[in-house]
Amino acid sequence: SQSAQQYTPEEALTSQNPFTIKEVNEVCGQSKLNLLCQAYQAAALNHLPEAEDILTNWLKNPTDPQWVSQTQTKLASTLILQGKLGLGANIYTQMISPKLPESSRKSLQNAATLFGAFKDVPLMQVIAPSGNYPIRWDEVNIPRIMLNSSNNQSVEALIDTGANLSTISKSAAKRLGLKVIEGSVQIHDSGGLFTSSGFAYAPSLSIGDIKLSNIPFLILDDQSMIVKKDKSITLKKDYEMEMILGLPVIMKLGRIELHRDGHMIISKDSSKSETNLFLDHFELAVRTNLENTPIDLMVDTGARSSYLGEGFKALAGKTWDSYNPTSSTHTSGGVGGLVTSKITNLRNVNLKLNQQNLNWKEISFYPNRNVAQGRLHGVIG
Repeated sequence: SQSAQQYTPEEALTSQNPFTIKEVNEVCGQSKLNLLCQAYQAAALNHLPEAEDILTNWLKNPTDPQWVSQTQTKLASTLILQGKLGLGANIYTQMISPKLPESSRKSLQNAATLFGAFKDVPLMQVIAPSGNYPIRWDEVNIPRIMLNSSNNQSVEALIDTGANLSTISKSAAKRLGLKVIEGSVQIHDSGGLFTSSGFAYAPSLSIGDIKLSNIPFLILDDQSMIVKKDKSITLKKDYEMEMILGLPVIMKLGRIELHRDGHMIISKDSSKSETNLFLDHFELAVRTNLENTPIDLMVDTGARSSYLGEGFKALAGKTWDSYNPTSSTHTSGGVGGLVTSKITNLRNVNLKLNQQNLNWKEISFYPNRNVAQGRLHGVIG
């Protein structure tokens, strides 16, 4: 890994990583990229209003055209994570240009359609008093929590930090009285499975004393919310989901702790204390270390297992062969169904998280999974 002196402000901004930006803070502070360094770090550390303000002002009079596109994307995700989906969609629309490759134009148009569907929905609000709330760990060790609607209906939702938006089945949306929005979009999961989604929002939901208002949802067919039992993924029965609470809602709950004995603790921590958690656009991530090499992993409470992605192999370097890599295939399930991928099994991978060790006797490496365009190196499930 590079030392702080080897990083340039340009490299720090390209990484969009708050730890890298912090390392070059003194150099960055003396460059014309100073404001962008501040904004990117604020966005990554969840100081979103501060980041929005700096990014918006910088884009009004950009000092270096090289960074405009990346900064527009950063502003869009910063807006969307605050619940300003329509404003974020406008940024994506502005970015669509005939000069871009067709795949990039399609991706931007899809994002503009997805988030633009909620442009007329009032701003999402979450009032979450500090306290202790019951949760359930299901048969594949994913946390679930009960929500109630204003029409006295209830639904059990997955707590899924890996979901960009909350999702609900058609039957549950109807039962809870969600407001349906016209339109549809193609969405895909980490395995590359595509499915068609509609749009809706919930004017009012509650979790005990927690009040949620104007929550945007993707609506999927009921069958798309069921993972069929399959020997290859050791499911003894169909895995059914009615609702998934995504990262934007989870972030608004405040500081949360998910405990294995079946409760979630919410506390308010407004300080800017040191943390190893950060945001990479819509991904919640954590910094770990492989010896002296930083390894950044997405934190996905909706993933059944952990895995390493495309970016890990280069960072592993000479230690790769020590993991006794062997080729295999793996079938995983999620929204939309099952997908089988070619993988490499690695053994005895040991990472350090704070002062604790993450010791995987065996973990899958997906050579074709590019987590956050390679900026993240795998997933902690």
